[in-house]
Amino acid sequence: MKATIGIFLILMCSTILMAQWHIDEGFEGITTIPQGWSVFDDGDGLTWRNMEHANAHSGSRAAFADNYLPNQNADWLITPQISVNVGDNLEFYTRSWYSTENLQVYVSTTQAQPGAMNTQLLNMQDIGTDYEFVELSLNSYAGMDIYLGFFWECTNYGILIDDIRIGQEIAIDPELNLPESVSMYASDTLTMDFSEYIVSADISNCALIAEPNANIEVQISGLNVSLSSNGFVGDEELIFTLNDGFSGLIAVDTLEVIVLEDPAIDFYISAVSSPRMVEYQNIPMIPAFEVTNGGWTAYNDFIAVDLE
Repeated sequence: MKATIGIFLILMCSTILMAQWHIDEGFEGITTIPQGWSVFDDGDGLTWRNMEHANAHSGSRAAFADNYLPNQNADWLITPQISVNVGDNLEFYTRSWYSTENLQVYVSTTQAQPGAMNTQLLNMQDIGTDYEFVELSLNSYAGMDIYLGFFWECTNYGILIDDIRIGQEIAIDPELNLPESVSMYASDTLTMDFSEYIVSADISNCALIAEPNANIEVQISGLNVSLSSNGFVGDEELIFTLNDGFSGLIAVDTLEVIVLEDPAIDFYISAVSSPRMVEYQNIPMIPAFEVTNGGWTAYNDFIAVDLE
């Protein structure tokens, strides 16, 4: 049994290490098609290229192909070899330059050549000028080495592809690591940003809930939490649950809230106007300073101050 468990753990760790993006290409920082990719032209001299333009989906660059004669071209953009894992996907964004275009995606298990692209994964028709997001599962090819080919024949003028990703997000178990305790006064409202206590692959997909309790009012807006006691003084343990929408897992942690009595009168010197930083010799000085009440109880103008 120990040997079996050990082998299982090794395989599980290997899977986690491999669960990532094999290709994450936005065509930024370069002026050509990325190294390892293949481009095949039909001989007209117009083919896939890396173009800088405001029409890029993100950044300033995208893969672009154009032609001036509809149905006269056959242009291929083929990825490097990819070793597919269970759960891997192909993701990309595409749009036409104007009017509409069509796009096909093929797969080859042998080589990065148009003639080897013998299985069609996708046949997109009438792609408009707004970007469309495409996501395809590659689970059928798990454990295999493949090449993916984007094939375009001109319908009107040109087409763009951007932000191509092949693989999957790295799986991370969510964590909620709250401080042991926080303190507040009975009349205070304490607001906390819980995002600094959260570990997640995608924090934007996280949501918080708090279990009901007897004395502390809890309000949650996104990942911001506001606490108020409504006059209660004492300790209260709060239980928070983090729902991770990306992984489908949860994380739970507790937070002790210590509510203190409001200070009655809490004087402090808020400003000193005399003596100044520099005073002249033999010149009388009259100490002058401002005293502020940091508490909640009113006081009159007669106060006693002991100077040392």
